[in-house]
This record gives sequence, C-alpha cells and structure tokens, in this order.
Amino acid sequence: MMNELFGLVQRAPDIQLWYDQSLSPDVAEVHKVTSQELFGLTKTPRAAAQELQDAQQAFLRQQR
Repeated sequence: MMNELFGLVQRAPDIQLWYDQSLSPDVAEVHKVTSQELFGLTKTPRAAAQELQDAQQAFLRQQR
C-alpha cells in the first residue's frame, strides 16, 4: 500500500499535504470551525484568518 501511495505521489503534478494534521489539537479545532464558517458564508476570510492566527499565537505562547 505504501509503495502504491508513494508511486501516486511521485506521478502527481502537484499535491497538498494535510495541513490540519500538523496543527495542535486546539488550533486544528479552530481551523475546522472556521473552514465550516467560510463555506457556510457566516464568516469572512479575513475574520477566519485572524481567528486562526490568534489561536496559533495563543498556542505558541503556551509553549514558552
């Protein structure tokens, strides 16, 4: 299975990695919610980006 996946990735003209998997659980939750709000047209892209940025900054402050 891994060989098949590796072959697919090698032949793909481009790929997008699983961004949310690299986030902390709290920031990933904000990402999930703001994505739903964007698709639901209940939040602007600017507001969603700011909320995600704020969540990431809060996470980084906790890591210090």
